[in-house]
Amino acid sequence: MKAIVLIGMSGVGKSVKGRKLARKLIFDFFDTDELIVKRNKMSIEDIFVIHGESYFRSEEKYVLKEIVTKKNCVISTGGGIILDEENIALIKSHAVVFFLNDTLANIQNNLKNSHVKRPLLNANEDLYAQLRDMFIFREKLYLRACHFKIDLTGKNDEIILNEIIDNYKTFNLLDI
Repeated sequence: MKAIVLIGMSGVGKSVKGRKLARKLIFDFFDTDELIVKRNKMSIEDIFVIHGESYFRSEEKYVLKEIVTKKNCVISTGGGIILDEENIALIKSHAVVFFLNDTLANIQNNLKNSHVKRPLLNANEDLYAQLRDMFIFREKLYLRACHFKIDLTGKNDEIILNEIIDNYKTFNLLDI
């Protein structure tokens, strides 16, 4: 069965939901950010500081190419994976792509409660305004890259996972 790829804003919960989804389906789980960290033996924040965003994006494309054709897996991606047209083409053609979408207020709350540093978000500026501006720019890319948009607002993880699985089944790729 084709891979399931989760895309969406940083802080929407792709990694947490992806791990749960993989367990539920008995699929392998891959997180592109974790693979980049492992490959470079340094944090995402350090990669941005030492090598810059363009280097990070090239690493992101490299790890995506390594895993996107794998079967029976869930892949959680970084929020900016859709900034590269080749990445969009890769995920759209080799996987079933789900855009996880939530309110900016919920994303802001998730980010404030996260221990993960987000190098593209400036801690000294208005987080909500940064998220709004980023979402305005990225939303059309997320929509172009996905097969299904999943609205997370007001839903618990079980409902969200079942919605993803139900939509995945409509692709006739999985018989559960």
